[in-house]
Amino acid sequence: VSAKGKQLLPVQFTQNLPGEIGFTGIQRNSKYPQVIDPDLLWGTFFDGGNASFDEYLYAIEYSVDSQLVYCAGAVNMQVSVLYTAALSAGADSTFSASTDALIYTLTKDGQFVNNITYLGGSNEDVAIGLALSRSFVYVSGYTTSSDFPITKLSNGGYPAFDSIYHGGNDGFIAVFSPSLDTLLYCSYLGGDGSDKALTVRAIADSVFCISLASQDTLPET
Repeated sequence: VSAKGKQLLPVQFTQNLPGEIGFTGIQRNSKYPQVIDPDLLWGTFFDGGNASFDEYLYAIEYSVDSQLVYCAGAVNMQVSVLYTAALSAGADSTFSASTDALIYTLTKDGQFVNNITYLGGSNEDVAIGLALSRSFVYVSGYTTSSDFPITKLSNGGYPAFDSIYHGGNDGFIAVFSPSLDTLLYCSYLGGDGSDKALTVRAIADSVFCISLASQDTLPET
């Protein structure tokens, strides 16, 4: 931004370190500010034209392998019939309560919804964190549902770390297949107080880390 107005600079992206992207070719002039001014490529709503439909989008990740955008949050009702085909193949296709966690995928241009699943029980359920590995989709959040779909040997799943609802807000971690058609693992996290699993990061297919906001005295490992 100069005295003559905005002027373009010959800038290119460069990979400085693994996982770190920078810029090259910038002609630095301390007299004038330099502004990175990105273009909006696309944007979309998800309400299907229903003014009563509320969606809260809390997490988003992009899969390089599938070239899909994964989204997670919460909704207050059944999604529009426009998304029936995508929802029908989900691990849970039925809205259960006043607020259900919702996870879905979009094509990278935002034109199509590919996969959708609910996650929840009979009370409030909210997905806050989202992470991807090569083989799994990890979702974290909080629930007040005593009938949250915790996995046990009796229902054909991997036994949960904690299968007991302790009251109030309990954190949770859930693991899905990439197509969101199978819930592979789901566990409560927390104690008798208020707990919310805010973020999750996939280190590898079998290793992940979670942050938990807690008002409990948690068991030590």
